[in-house]
Amino acid sequence: MGVRFVLTGGLGQCITVATYSAVGERDRREVLTELIAKRDSMGRTEFLRAVSHARARTDDPLSEREGSNAVAINAALDRAIEHRLSDNPQFVGADLEAALEAASSYEPTLAEILPRIRLRPERMQEPERWRIGYERDTTIAGYPAFASDDTLITPERPLLYREVFWVVNRCAFKAVYQGTKENVPTFNRLVTSVQFPDSADAAAH
Repeated sequence: MGVRFVLTGGLGQCITVATYSAVGERDRREVLTELIAKRDSMGRTEFLRAVSHARARTDDPLSEREGSNAVAINAALDRAIEHRLSDNPQFVGADLEAALEAASSYEPTLAEILPRIRLRPERMQEPERWRIGYERDTTIAGYPAFASDDTLITPERPLLYREVFWVVNRCAFKAVYQGTKENVPTFNRLVTSVQFPDSADAAAH
């Protein structure tokens, strides 16, 4: 999800601000909270289906820490299924709470997901068009961020390719500028306008 601005007649110049849904979708807190609230009203088949939906992804983990956390969540859910099928409902609630506790204990950091989202020419469709340049640490709305100035070779001219990445409330974001140096101030004004609610407000919504 995000927004993209394209400069009319700009020959490829654009600005993008977006989230990495692949990071946010791994957060199982909301679905586990809903499962806990509804478990007593669910039949066995509905419960098994809901548990399956609540499981954490273990394929291609974002990091070793995220992968271990996903294993812990699923292990607790496996226990919940075992106790439900063996007619031991008194243990199911504790199992689901353990899964939620595991999900709540993990929060992705910029450092651990940056290798996954940082530009790498070898991952692009035309690697020869990209030139890695200068990178630096910075901040966005008071949060730690990583910025890089790379180059995209186009048929018309080389373009600056500036990326800024940051993580807030378990969500990863990026702002990208592709264009000439003359229009960089427009991108900078957009980036400096970014704001976030505090953690309590974000959690409430």
